[in-house]
Amino acid sequence: MPANVNREVASTNHSFRLFGRPTGETVQNEANGKEEIAAAYSVAGPYHGAYAAIPIWRTRVEPNEFSKSYLLIGGTVDRTYRPIRGKDPPDITYQIAVGMANDGGVKSRCLNLECGGFIQTNSKYALGTSFRNSDSQVGGQTYYITVGIYRIPGEPVWRVSLNGDEIGHIQEGTFPMGFFESLHNEMGGRILNTNPGGRHTMTQMGSGMYASSGPNNAATIAFYMAVNNNGGDQLDNPVNSIVTSPKCYDVMNYGNDKVRPGYDVGFGGPGGYYCNQS
Repeated sequence: MPANVNREVASTNHSFRLFGRPTGETVQNEANGKEEIAAAYSVAGPYHGAYAAIPIWRTRVEPNEFSKSYLLIGGTVDRTYRPIRGKDPPDITYQIAVGMANDGGVKSRCLNLECGGFIQTNSKYALGTSFRNSDSQVGGQTYYITVGIYRIPGEPVWRVSLNGDEIGHIQEGTFPMGFFESLHNEMGGRILNTNPGGRHTMTQMGSGMYASSGPNNAATIAFYMAVNNNGGDQLDNPVNSIVTSPKCYDVMNYGNDKVRPGYDVGFGGPGGYYCNQS
């Protein structure tokens, strides 16, 4: 990141959520709408998790929609599959994602955890806690929370951390076929578009700026680092990407972080009525 981008790990923030889909629902459709994605991902595992800094932005969110910034790990239900570095697994039915969420209302400034089987073990970050005064500014101060999803070798459970503190874990048995390693580490943004009247809404992703506007302006997942299957840190370049609505949102791999080990990924965009036009 450029030297003039100020980073602070926020002790106050927007809604923090843990998203989990152990039942394998379709990730691009929720609440009668389409979930748009602009994200980078890596398949150089198998992994035992990932860490990253998630940016905090106040975004425009239309009614009944949301905007997320997240780090996600995914695994397959195919127990016969043998990982091949650089190759997508046959599915990522099992997913755990952690990050910031904004629904434009009361949930924009409170601490939330959403995941079947999550057991909270640390009361430092209580559910429902309100957070304030940590909005990043385009071209100015940037605030982050640091998050981690990881598994300790020899233990069957996934742990979750926030700002360096373990806050809980996913209960063993939550994933019926067993989720013991990640084969897909993903980071970026998602929004829900309910498409009222047949038109894409103005819900923003990230800072509301395109990733191509650069790290001074766009929301950035900072110093992403994988956890290898021995429990150690792994520099892991997320060279793959998924963008479902490129006219409104984009993603860009900014390369190595200039402050600490890891990779930076910019993402976001303004939304708009013309997203779906050819």
